[in-house]
Amino acid sequence: MNKRVKKKWLKALRSGEYVQGRGALCQVGGDYDTFCYLGVLTDLYLLEKGEGWDARPGEGYLRFGDWYAALPPSVSEWAGLATSDPQLGAASGTAWNDRMGASFSKIADMIEEEL
Repeated sequence: MNKRVKKKWLKALRSGEYVQGRGALCQVGGDYDTFCYLGVLTDLYLLEKGEGWDARPGEGYLRFGDWYAALPPSVSEWAGLATSDPQLGAASGTAWNDRMGASFSKIADMIEEEL
């Protein structure tokens, strides 16, 4: 993994600036947007590239092109990830985020150790 991107990702996951969500890169509605751990990485990519999320009325989530639930290939390449959903110990990062309820802080710890 790209060390510069990894450092930014870990800082963002631990910052408390992102509200953790499940099932989509970025869900909208209510008082705030929520992000999965890969959504945080995608947001960092978009901020660095000066691009933004795509909103489509009524969907309840934001897209980056056609991508809304999986990491876009351009983000994976930018981050230097070998796969779109890295294995973090016994499970994929998405499994930790979506099914196992691991906090961003816990996921950051695993990223720091595994990637």
